[in-house]
Amino acid sequence: MLYSMEWEPHEKCLYFALNATLRSEDRRKLKPWFSYLKLILTALEKLPSTRCNAFRGVNLDLSKLYTKGKEFVWWGFSSCTTSIEILDNEQFLGKTGERTLFSIECDSGKDISRHSYFQSEKEVLLPAARQFIVVSCLRPAPGLHMIQLKETKPPITLLQPATNQSVQIKPLPRESEGGLFKRRSCGCPDTDKCDSNCISRFGARGGRCAGLSLFNLACECLIGDHWKPKANRCG
Repeated sequence: MLYSMEWEPHEKCLYFALNATLRSEDRRKLKPWFSYLKLILTALEKLPSTRCNAFRGVNLDLSKLYTKGKEFVWWGFSSCTTSIEILDNEQFLGKTGERTLFSIECDSGKDISRHSYFQSEKEVLLPAARQFIVVSCLRPAPGLHMIQLKETKPPITLLQPATNQSVQIKPLPRESEGGLFKRRSCGCPDTDKCDSNCISRFGARGGRCAGLSLFNLACECLIGDHWKPKANRCG
């Protein structure tokens, strides 16, 4: 419920601030979010994953960022709907101007409609760090761009399940020393609507694919320390 609530100013909303932080190249900004990430990820794990076609609308032309065959990762949580008529609302897609409609074949969506502040929106939430491939693109009308996505399995685990056990964080190479992950912006002028900061191709060391879970990524700033997640209080 808290994640889906909105207030003014918009950029102070919890979901807005959290997703902006998840997309940030400065991993240390995630530190204040550890407890909430633990809370929301544990709560989402209690909901069954939904294999469905979901829709997401953006009031921007993102067609140049999503070309057929491109693989990418959405690092933030992505709000979608199973009802395309919801997107008539100007807040999501509307009927005028440049806009992009994503049709997403997902495997890990969470139906949060009964828990959302806006229950009529039939919301499906895609967890953070989901990988997709662009299946096809279409421009059915002036200003309207349709992009078909399919969720795919990444070669490494990007998001580990939440756990009540203590997690030991081992020292990790700094980026200046050839870090394991390099991230790049998708170039969208409005990343809050785009939600599409992408991961560059996965690096490798010693012939092995090297990567970090979202929690390890968040905890990199605690190099050499131990981080003990709080007990589950999902209720």
